[in-house]
Amino acid sequence: MCSQVGRSSQVPGTTPLVAGWFGKRNNDRAGLGDWYPNPQKFPQGLKPLIDHVNGPGLDLGLWVEPEMVNPDSDLYRQHPDWVITFPGRARSELRNVAASQTRECRC
Repeated sequence: MCSQVGRSSQVPGTTPLVAGWFGKRNNDRAGLGDWYPNPQKFPQGLKPLIDHVNGPGLDLGLWVEPEMVNPDSDLYRQHPDWVITFPGRARSELRNVAASQTRECRC
C-alpha cells in the first residue's frame, strides 16, 4: 500500500489517505467512527506509511469524518446512544457531537 500513496495528491507537498485506513473499513457500510488504523491493512500502525510519505518531503493527510458513524462499527456497537435519532424516521448515522460524552471520546 505504501507504494500507492504519494502519487495522487492534488495539493502540492501533500498526499491524502482517505477512507479504508481505519477500523474494519472494508466496504462503505462499516467502520465509520473507529478512528484507529485497520490492523489487517496496517499491522505496524501508520508509522511505516508516514515515514514512507515523509521520505520524499511530503506531508500525509488523514481523512476522518468525526460526525458520522456506521452501525457496523465498534463505536456504534459500544455507544448506540451517541447516534442522533429522529422518532418515526430511518436510523441516522450522525454522531451527536453536541453531547459532552461524545466529545471526550478519542475514538
